[in-house]
This record gives sequence, C-alpha cells and structure tokens, in this order.
Amino acid sequence: MLDLLWNFFKMVDKTFDILNSVNIWGKVLKGPITLRNKRTIKENLKVATDYFYNLYMPDKVTLVVNSRRKVPIIGFLLDRHSMISIAEELVWSEEPPLEFLLGRNFSQDHIDTFFSR
Repeated sequence: MLDLLWNFFKMVDKTFDILNSVNIWGKVLKGPITLRNKRTIKENLKVATDYFYNLYMPDKVTLVVNSRRKVPIIGFLLDRHSMISIAEELVWSEEPPLEFLLGRNFSQDHIDTFFSR
C-alpha cells in the first residue's frame, strides 16, 4: 500500500514540477520548458498521463477518471495537454517566438491573490 502511495506522490510531484516551473536556471523538470529538454518533458508527461488514466479507485474496479473523484486527475490531464500545446506553438515550433516557457506564469493564483486583497 505504501508503494502505491509513494508512486502516486512521486508522479504528482514530477507533473507539478513541470507544470509549475518558476526559475529559468532550474534543472531538468524544475527548469523552463525549452527545445533542449523537449524529449524529457514529453516523456515525463506521457508517463504521468498513462499513470493517471490507469489509476484505480480502492475498489480496484473503477478508474479514477470515471469516478466521482475525477476532478483533480482530469485537471492534471488538461493542464498537461494545454502546456504541451502551448510549448509546441511557442517554443518547439520551427521558428519559435520564445526561447523558453515557465509554467508558473500560466497560474491563476496570481489573479486570485491580486483580487483577494
């Protein structure tokens, strides 16, 4: 049971590191999305996608994405899809307008924080 929990936390952590990159000097998954780390980013997000799509509820019958508790998993999957689409267009295209992408800049937390004062 602890192995399953550990794997879940590790997958969430890796995915969050990629989607919430904040530092242009960060290394590997905590760094910006660039052309140089395209393969690593895509591979890690593919593994995370497969993991989340095949995650079962404790009854070992129902997939989480088909359950009533699917919202956080679907959110991760949508964020992953959005980030890859944005990176394909702005960083990984033939003539990219940007050198790198920081996922943190797409967070709505900044807006929530600003208007909550």
